[in-house]
Amino acid sequence: MRGVPITVESRISHFLKWYEENEKQYQQFAECVMEKLLNALEERRMLHAYHSCRAKSLASLKDKCNKKLYDENSDKYIFKYSDPKNQITDLSGVRIVCYLPQDILPIQHIIEKMFSIDYENSMDKAGLLQSNEVGYLSVHYIVSLKEESLSLELKKYHNMKCEIQLRTVLQDAWSQVFHDRQYKNNAIDRELPKEMLRETNLISGALELLDNEIGQLVKRYDKMAKKMDNVNYQEILDSEVDKEALKKYFHIKFGSVSSRFYNYDNINLILKRFGISTIRDIDAMFNESLVQKILSLNIQLTIDKILMYGMIVNNADKFFKIEENKGIFISREAYGLLDMFVDMGNICKKYDLLIKE
Repeated sequence: MRGVPITVESRISHFLKWYEENEKQYQQFAECVMEKLLNALEERRMLHAYHSCRAKSLASLKDKCNKKLYDENSDKYIFKYSDPKNQITDLSGVRIVCYLPQDILPIQHIIEKMFSIDYENSMDKAGLLQSNEVGYLSVHYIVSLKEESLSLELKKYHNMKCEIQLRTVLQDAWSQVFHDRQYKNNAIDRELPKEMLRETNLISGALELLDNEIGQLVKRYDKMAKKMDNVNYQEILDSEVDKEALKKYFHIKFGSVSSRFYNYDNINLILKRFGISTIRDIDAMFNESLVQKILSLNIQLTIDKILMYGMIVNNADKFFKIEENKGIFISREAYGLLDMFVDMGNICKKYDLLIKE
């Protein structure tokens, strides 16, 4: 006797009951993904406007499951999701909202390195538009945790997927006001008057243009202030330590105060022994207070010397054990600077440092 075929309605009903029992875990997964991403942004000192996360509400999921599309072949509406458990990938969601369009690309790079990406279901909605089209724009990634990052505590999230949305503030404002109205109703394009749809697209296009114009204007202001574009700056920070990368970084961070090495090979060896491998590792040693104090000395310093200052402030014991030198001279200016951050009196006694007047 052949089994009774499972209808789409029955499949949807079972799926909704299953989700009701598991919604809490999807909320926890969204919080986990957001925490990992925010930690990565904080480590890189990358600012954004605001963020949020959620598990899809049961009411919203019911609406999505019941969404139908017009099928020309059968001349009737059919369910968009015939197998919702495998087709719907945004049960967990994270949203990162940026100020400017150029802030999005560096975050994309981080996401692509941190998570396993389901590229088939991920999209750049701006990239899907034709040259003569405008509309709702944002970058959507469907991600899961990488196998190597699944600690015992995180094993429960194995194979779970989360949607990460990246938007600008203007894109998010547009979405909050119009997304539900324009896109989530069934067969909306058939119901909207052409004039109304055209007006909606014109406003959307104007916002897209405004977003890009603001981004370009900010770049011009930053260029006048000799501030590095965020995309290029992040690329420099992710570079491995070498002579050219160090010069670029120190030019951005310290300007004309430091532009040359005393002995590159020697300082490069010290950096390796100290555990420094990328420019971002170096950047982590220099908080804004230390940078400003170095600049306030108003004297020319070699890149080597500033790097040594950073390592001493970061971990003096580790630095001087690497150096393995006794009777090192330190200038009065350097002593005064470093003493603002570490106990130089104790360090001088411990490692026989001599103050040079």
